[in-house]
Formats: sequence, C-alpha cells, structure tokens
Amino acid sequence: SWELGVIMDAPFRMTTPTIPPAPMTFREVLGLTVMRRVWYAQLVSLFGDFLALFAVISVVTYRMNGSETQVTGVSIAYMAPLVVLGPLSGVFVDRWPIKPTLVSSDLIRACLVLLLFAAGSLWQIYLILAALSCVSSFFAPAQSVTIRTHVPANGLISANALISALSLAAHAVDQLAVATGLPLVPSTVTAARGAMTRLGDLYAQGQGVER
Repeated sequence: SWELGVIMDAPFRMTTPTIPPAPMTFREVLGLTVMRRVWYAQLVSLFGDFLALFAVISVVTYRMNGSETQVTGVSIAYMAPLVVLGPLSGVFVDRWPIKPTLVSSDLIRACLVLLLFAAGSLWQIYLILAALSCVSSFFAPAQSVTIRTHVPANGLISANALISALSLAAHAVDQLAVATGLPLVPSTVTAARGAMTRLGDLYAQGQGVER
C-alpha cells in the first residue's frame, strides 16, 4: 500500500548531516568590527593596568619606604576583590545592559586611577586599589558577553585566544619594564597613563558595543 511504501522508503530519504563551519582564524575574527575594537581597547587597557599597579608598588617601595608586608599588601588589595567577587559578578552582569556596564565601569576606573594622585597614605592606596578591583570584576564578564554576542560560535576559540595572548604579553612586557627601570619613572606620569588607558578603553567599548 501507499503507507507501506512511504515507511520502506523513509530510511533512504534521510537528510544529509550539516557540516559545521570551519574555525575562524585570528585575522577573520579581527575582521569583525566589534571584536577588533574590543581587542584594541584591551591592548591599551592591559598595559595600562599592569603599569599602574607596578607604579604603585614602586612608590610604596622606594618613596614610602614600605616594608615587605606593606608592599605585598598592594597586590593583595588589588587581587583579593577579584577572587571574592569574580564568581558572583557574572550573575549581576547577565541582568544588566552590556554597553552601560562596560562604559560606566571604565569611567569609574579612570576616576579611581586619578584618585591615586591624592593618595597620601598606604591605607588610602589600599582602598583605591580594592575599589578598582571591585569594578574590574564586573567589567570582565561584560566583555566576555560582548564577545559571545558578536562573534560567531566557530570564532570564539580564536577570539578568547587573542584576549588571553594580550594578557600574557602585557604581563611579560610590564615585568620587563619594572626590571629595567620602572622605579625611575615618575609615579604621576604612570598613573596618568593608567587613567588615559581607561578613557581610551571607554571610547572603544562605547563605539564597538551596540547594546
């Protein structure tokens, strides 16, 4: 019968499985406007972040004659909030609009870096760095959402690799800068550079993110 013929022919009329798209290369990922702007902003931002942190360590060590414990406290003040708030910040970021989160966090961080000019005691430096770290803990998940939103699934591996490579490169270069004479760099110049990187990052994020 007609029904029997349809059943018997069914196995021979199976659809061909869809072949997944090939992974995107680094060049193809950077060809995406939003990803390119985020990457450039991250390039400037990371170098500024590391230099600003090491500049503070330099001031505490050479100008404030801080002890080993006090110098270690600088790194703890900056890293501890990231460890505590990191697992929680993504929950809030998922409920917030992405573009205002990116822009406001960069603007707040720029203001906090400028406050380092007025810091006259070690505890003021600790508080400013802790506040800076708290705001940064919300920026990173928002940036991750931006990448996932604007980069195709087959380009996410390359996109994340580009961001990770920037972080490693910035850390290596800034360590070299510290080893070769960061204590000789005026702290005001380095702090101003940190604030400018935040503002540059703010502009790029605002131009590149649509929501």
